[in-house]
Order: sequence, then C-alpha cells, then structure tokens
Amino acid sequence: MQSLKNNRYRVTGANPTLTFDLSSLNLKGRDAGLLAFDFACTHRRKATFPIHWQSQPTNDADANQVQIKALNGKQLVPLDASPRWLLANHITTLQFAPTDTACPEFSLANVTLYQRADVAQMPH
Repeated sequence: MQSLKNNRYRVTGANPTLTFDLSSLNLKGRDAGLLAFDFACTHRRKATFPIHWQSQPTNDADANQVQIKALNGKQLVPLDASPRWLLANHITTLQFAPTDTACPEFSLANVTLYQRADVAQMPH
C-alpha cells in the first residue's frame, strides 16, 4: 500500500493492507460495534473489500472479517453483526484490505468506532 497526500492510498503489492493499531485501547467487541469512515474510490463509485481484525481468543484472519461494498461517501459498518467481533475480548488491530482491482486508488478518512446506545440509556 502506498500512502499518497490527503488520506489517499494507492494499492500496490501482492497483499495490500492498511492497518490501524488498537492495542492500547484494550477494546472488546461489545464496547464498539459500529465502524464509520469516509471512503472514495478515484476511478469508480464503489469498491468491494474485506475488513479484518486481530483479537483474543482467535486471530484467524479468515474468520475475523466482514466483507463490505463501499460506495463513495460516509460508510457505517455494523461490525457487531459478526459474532466473532461481538465476542472478541481484546481487539488489537483493524485492517482494511482493498483487493478490488477496479479501485486501485482511494481515500480513507475519519475512521471511528462507535457503540450503539442502549434503549434504556436514551433520554426521555
């Protein structure tokens, strides 16, 4: 992966990835179930790619992933819909693996994890 200016990246190499280190957050899957980010593919309106994570009790990259179809704009990915994310005790990395050859250059910005509000926590 080649980093360009202004949160832009060019896909290079046999196994392109963009990895975020979350180890200092001591993050559990049930603490942050929604992933939000801004995405734009330079050459088309959408791209398909997996998002992987490493965690305890398993670091199986094939099992610890969700596949998304990202359109240009704000993305909201419900990671907590995956039981492996929801049950993970210590998530150490979050990894974007843009393997869609139709999108060789893209921007990725404002990557943020959120938690859903419990109905009991909502104001009346």
